[in-house]
Amino acid sequence: MRSRAVAGLGLALAALALALVFQGGLLFGGALHHFDWWIHWHYYDWVRIGFQEHGVLARFMNDAWHTANFVANAQSPVLGPLVGLLAFLPTEIYVKLLVAVYTAIGVAGGFVLARDLGARAAIAACAAVLWACGGFFAAHVAVGHHWSLGGYWLPWLFLFVRRGRAGSEAAWLGVVAVQALAVLEGQHHPFLWQNGLVGLWLVFEGTRDRKWGGLGRFAAATAVGLALAGVRLIPLVLEFSDYQPEERIGGLPPGALLHALVSRAQGPESSGFGVVFAHGSGWWEYTFYLGWLGLAFVALGTLAAARREAALLGVGVVAGVLCLDTTGLGFDLWERLRELPVASSQRCPSRLFMISVFAGVFAAAVGWERLLAGGLGRRLGPRAASVAFAALAFVLAADLVTASRPWQTAAHGPLQTSRPHRIHDPVLMPPAVGEVEEVAQGPNRLAYRVESDRAAFLALQIEWDRYGGDWQADGLETLRAPTGHVAVRVPEGETDVVVHYRTPGLAAGVAVSLATAFGLGAALLLRSRGRWSRNRNR
Repeated sequence: MRSRAVAGLGLALAALALALVFQGGLLFGGALHHFDWWIHWHYYDWVRIGFQEHGVLARFMNDAWHTANFVANAQSPVLGPLVGLLAFLPTEIYVKLLVAVYTAIGVAGGFVLARDLGARAAIAACAAVLWACGGFFAAHVAVGHHWSLGGYWLPWLFLFVRRGRAGSEAAWLGVVAVQALAVLEGQHHPFLWQNGLVGLWLVFEGTRDRKWGGLGRFAAATAVGLALAGVRLIPLVLEFSDYQPEERIGGLPPGALLHALVSRAQGPESSGFGVVFAHGSGWWEYTFYLGWLGLAFVALGTLAAARREAALLGVGVVAGVLCLDTTGLGFDLWERLRELPVASSQRCPSRLFMISVFAGVFAAAVGWERLLAGGLGRRLGPRAASVAFAALAFVLAADLVTASRPWQTAAHGPLQTSRPHRIHDPVLMPPAVGEVEEVAQGPNRLAYRVESDRAAFLALQIEWDRYGGDWQADGLETLRAPTGHVAVRVPEGETDVVVHYRTPGLAAGVAVSLATAFGLGAALLLRSRGRWSRNRNR
């Protein structure tokens, strides 16, 4: 037990060290400012402001993208598992800490999964490096797509499902935890892709060996994880039940695939190679750099593993087809898929190639281990083989680290300063005459002192059609103003107007999360007592 703990600690430290090196340009080169960090940095900062200046969890952000309902905003970090650190950390430090932690989670998960698949430590190191330090993460994190960090949960999710299918009850709890954490952190796109991969893999495996129990257990564990995250999920579903992207970015052009995988010329200013830029997209939407050496590792390894990991590679092929731009073939695949429930939420199908990379990398780890277990290993010898692949892991890491630097350097700019995210001053509607004094304005509460010469309406600068039912005044009526804003009916004379924001579905979400946590805890307690009783009777 002690040796396992030491090994686990060593892996965690090694994963964190690689994470700091790989993301070093982003973490230590300057302040996050450009691309989508220009707005997403302020999502974290708004949480910090709520904690440090108002003592509350921010639930409304007036100028947020997509929706001001901050709990339901799919890209807000308001309920992330580490978000409490913003009660005392500066925003810049917290965001960079989050990047480092998630990258380390991805490195460690890649290594553990490859080992669980049967690869020796040196080959597992190669797989972990290729997965966690590839171009997808380098580009997406650098341009401020913080939700992409959820992709680092994929090795753990796949590992837990494999072990659960093999009979481990504890592994299904791991599935529950990963599902809940991804939703709470706002990692919505990776959550969908990863569950699609795992579900399809279970279908392929079940078809092969006629064992379907794992698919049902996976669905049940996912449902429990979603229920645990109900505090976030229910408001999100209520807000975005009919969401579809206004614009879509074309899939990855087949002619650009090799460039996306091996060209070191990629960077924030890159273009061409048949890629059509639309709706503000950039080359990062099509970046999956592995390098020539990394691609050779994947290609040769998958050839050796083809039969043993046919289900995983089959999922990779499906994702590869879905990620490509098919208009050159005379039809638009995604135009046909856009009405499907999950597919309708996807703005950029090329990102699905991340699943293909995952499948290729870890199938390759199995393939190389098979090669070393055969004639290649006998010729090299076990020690020489391990040394060779350890050296390969180092070379791959050096290549991927240097290739990531242009992205990370381009993300830097002046240190961002906090924005007030203010709701504009309210207006006392004519014919009333009087004065309106702001007493306080916080993330979830507005307070004004109003003096009017008659009964009147105080119009808040909040859209009634979107948020009217969510703002309630203490002891006063709220209704729709002729201007389309939320209005508060005030009497003649001086009145204190206090308006509170109530997140739709939040109370139900909290109830579902608490009930699920209680039920899960009770089930685990009863199960552990039952085991203790059986062991005692023996």
